[in-house]
Amino acid sequence: MQQEKMQEERPLLRINDNFKKIIITGDDIKKKTNEKGIITIGLLDFLLNDDIL
Repeated sequence: MQQEKMQEERPLLRINDNFKKIIITGDDIKKKTNEKGIITIGLLDFLLNDDIL
């Protein structure tokens, strides 16, 4: 699981800009922001909740 997480975060961390870095997953999870500022959110919340970001 940790390997997958690093694999998904690595390309986002290589981008040097000030845009939000977001990982959208098919799992039903609550919005989480890690120490690197990457937001992880479930697909349904992303699609149905206008205020989630």
